[in-house]
Amino acid sequence: MHPSRSPVSVLVRAVSVPARTWNRISLALTVVLLAFTATAARALPLEITTTSLSAGTAGVAYSDAVVAASGTTPYLWSIVAGSLPSGLSLDSGTGAISGTSNAAGTNHFIIHVADAVSDTATKALSIAIAPAAAAALTFEVQPSNVVAGVSIAPAVQVKVADAFGNGVPTELVSLSLVGTGTLTGGGAVATDASGIATFSTLSVNLAGSKQLTASSGALTPATSSAFTVAPAAAAAQTFEVQPSNVVAGVSIA
Repeated sequence: MHPSRSPVSVLVRAVSVPARTWNRISLALTVVLLAFTATAARALPLEITTTSLSAGTAGVAYSDAVVAASGTTPYLWSIVAGSLPSGLSLDSGTGAISGTSNAAGTNHFIIHVADAVSDTATKALSIAIAPAAAAALTFEVQPSNVVAGVSIAPAVQVKVADAFGNGVPTELVSLSLVGTGTLTGGGAVATDASGIATFSTLSVNLAGSKQLTASSGALTPATSSAFTVAPAAAAAQTFEVQPSNVVAGVSIA
């Protein structure tokens, strides 16, 4: 051992701490630990964890919810851009979206959440409402007067709609002729995204007053307004009644 250094003695003694004092110390340590835990948790930003919302059907009750994480509750929810489908509402306290919408379509919106310490987050979401079952047929574009053998213009259109007036896509619609003659181009046509079936090559070969009947599955058929088919331009001559034998100077009969 170096002559200038002397041994150091360390004395460790057990100290008796009164129960009341120990409780205070324990409480203080708990508060510090909770504060540390909260600080660590706040290192994660508030976020909306919902990535998509379920689709709905017109006339059917809807229910879903948006969810947030890493924030300090309670949360306050709101729509800051766009809108929910008509008939649906957002619960500002829980993030639940519920109600019944009769309007088909897709609504896009931005949802906003604020937590108890004023942190905020937003997310763009959407809700799609599908049409209900097909319920009715109507002529959106009625047939117009036309010349025999010429395509009717503008093209005849028939709409398949649900009970709320929403167009129903992918439904097959056929047309038939009310009146004499042959209808060309009335075979089955599928409705588009708006529920419209378009018949762009319709023609009738015989002149006269006509109507069209639209049919689609078990739906009640729809009948168009009347339209007139005019004769086409003269194209040929024929003897409808041939001459019969006759005495000279007497009218043929």
